[in-house]
Amino acid sequence: MKSPMELALDYLSRRSFSRRELEMRLAAKGFAQGDIDQTIARVLEWGYLDDRRYALAYCTAHRERYSRRQVTEALRSRGIDGEIINGVMQESYSAEDEYRTCLMVARRIWPELLRQATRQRLDSGGGTGSGPDDLEQSGYDLTGQKMVLGSLRDKAGRKLAQKGFPLGIIRAVLGQLPQAENL
Repeated sequence: MKSPMELALDYLSRRSFSRRELEMRLAAKGFAQGDIDQTIARVLEWGYLDDRRYALAYCTAHRERYSRRQVTEALRSRGIDGEIINGVMQESYSAEDEYRTCLMVARRIWPELLRQATRQRLDSGGGTGSGPDDLEQSGYDLTGQKMVLGSLRDKAGRKLAQKGFPLGIIRAVLGQLPQAENL
């Protein structure tokens, strides 16, 4: 059986870990807390374990797909200290980054919402069956179309809020969806 140090170095050679993640991995292998503490102290001393560096790398890797809140919660669940998280988030995740990420996520979910609305309309007997453009070319009047798009924007807004994006950014992004999708 490997020693706690051998196992820690083995883990760290594959990917970065937070201090808490490494402690939990070693504890799960049945090592005594004293041995774990010594191992952690040593790898910290050698610079192989650094929660700030880990948080910065995690944030950089995930800010393109996740909201600031999601990244913060993920780091918190990995045992990163709140002060480190705040510093890293200010340094590497700007409001502009969050806006771009929110817009990207919205553009990804918007076509699916349009497809769902089209399918519902077809199932209820409305429309011609030509796909998302069917919403525009339907026999419904302009007021009905605006109601459908407004409802879809509301649904998109709820999805974005569930993903942790701030309301101000969601509103700005939702205002762009019809133009972004040429509706």
